Amino acid sequence: MKRLSVLLLALTMSFAAHASSQQGILIYKGNVIDSNSVPVEYATVAIVNGQGAVLAGTATNEDGNYEMKSVRAVDSVDELRLVCSFVGYKEFVSNLKDCITEVQGDTLKIKTIVLEEDAQALASAVVSGKRELIEHHFDKIVLNVSELAAAKTGNALDVLKNSPGVTVDKDGNVQLNGQTVAVWIDGRPSNLSGKDLEVFLKGNPGTTIEKVELMSSPSAKYDAEGSGGIINLKTRKGFMQGLSGSISATGAFKLKPLHTDINNGMAFDGTANLVYKSDKTYTMFSYSPSYMKQSAMVRENKWYGADYSDLQESETYMDVAQTGHNVKIQNDWHITGKDVFGVIANVTTSNSPSNSRDGSTISNYKNWGTPQQTLYSGMRSATNTVENGAFVYANLNYTHDFDPSRAASITLNADYSLKNSRDANTQKNKWEVIPSLEDFPQADLSGYTDYGFLEDTDRTLHLASLKSDYTTIFWKQTGRIEAGFKGAMSLTNNNFNRYDYNVSTNPWELASDPGTQDHFRYREWIGAAYVNVAKQFNAKWNARQAFAEK
Repeated sequence: MKRLSVLLLALTMSFAAHASSQQGILIYKGNVIDSNSVPVEYATVAIVNGQGAVLAGTATNEDGNYEMKSVRAVDSVDELRLVCSFVGYKEFVSNLKDCITEVQGDTLKIKTIVLEEDAQALASAVVSGKRELIEHHFDKIVLNVSELAAAKTGNALDVLKNSPGVTVDKDGNVQLNGQTVAVWIDGRPSNLSGKDLEVFLKGNPGTTIEKVELMSSPSAKYDAEGSGGIINLKTRKGFMQGLSGSISATGAFKLKPLHTDINNGMAFDGTANLVYKSDKTYTMFSYSPSYMKQSAMVRENKWYGADYSDLQESETYMDVAQTGHNVKIQNDWHITGKDVFGVIANVTTSNSPSNSRDGSTISNYKNWGTPQQTLYSGMRSATNTVENGAFVYANLNYTHDFDPSRAASITLNADYSLKNSRDANTQKNKWEVIPSLEDFPQADLSGYTDYGFLEDTDRTLHLASLKSDYTTIFWKQTGRIEAGFKGAMSLTNNNFNRYDYNVSTNPWELASDPGTQDHFRYREWIGAAYVNVAKQFNAKWNARQAFAEK
């Protein structure tokens, strides 16, 4: 018991050190076996905090061993849980602290996890052939859902959760081996994530999924959205027939009495998704508006000098607002059994104005709090800033399958995007006597000069590309070749102008010509081609060679 107490104390001290550093990497090592002491391959192992967020995750290898890393600081060791799951077995859940057997620097050794068979799941499974549950390919792991017992009783989200190395947190975020991934459906980006993806998958039986393809390191033909790769759900005919959708919204409101420092605000975010699928078409529409407005007053006093009798008093009153709209549209037409044509469009706009209303004031005093108290410097500054942004994206794509038995296909993609942002910043500074301080003896401010300016910045970026990829399998299903090319053009156009105000007039007049001007233009053309050849020798060994030219 004494030895165990010393070990627990050492573990607590180790975790505390990592928590205080807020950096560093923890490495967890262990293995998973079944009740017959047979290693369990592809079991999912994860560390989850009290809020349900996944801190680390991975899948076991052919020997049942695993190693995972966490770069997040640990706030409370008692809240962390170790979770392990695999199809046909009961989920293992335990406090992480109770599972650690040894600490060696940043490496934590975990006790052997023993998974118990799920008798109910096994009883519902029907063996209809010799197809393997999990297949290992060149750059992906394939889960054959037809052999998965959970697909018979659960929904599509349950199928995803039972895939090797996959974890789904309470917010619907999907991770593969602890890394964020993009979820595709039938070789196309789903453009869904988080709660929207969760609702979408929950509304479909698990039997509608035929295969789950897990690609932690996608080949060159994929433009992966997530740092952890791609999960592609291959569906059966009739998946998600009809219309479905979801609507979500969040809001907040804050109000303080006007006689105090003002800190009022309100915010709203919403998302609406609609999905329609038939045998010939897949259509997705998404709209996300956002709005935020906040008013705040900040007062600050700074005392300085040898006897702290000098005072700088500042007061700032700001109104800040932000409005945004995001619209996505995607449509795929299955022209024939071998041809698919698709279009994707995305438009995002934002507007963020802010101003200081009556202005910000800075007042400097000498001999504060004495009969000799004097205001020797005063300035009032008025600012107004407007930031506008727009993003437009369009994609046309076409896929043709030559021979399904050889997985031979060609894909064409044409992309265009436009990103524009414009910032206008106005500032007027005026040296003056602040009315609220007229009772104090005033210093001579005639030596100070009023000034004001307007800075206008316009940035535009055009991107256009054309891409083609070809894939086929040969050598009796043990070899694969991928080839493709991509041509891209980018045009950058940045324009900056600064106009000064004529402070001798009332109201101030803005100069007709910019005092400072800068115009930057840059054009770039890029062409690239690649060839990727792979050969699989057995379930554990394969080789890949890539050739690229830019």
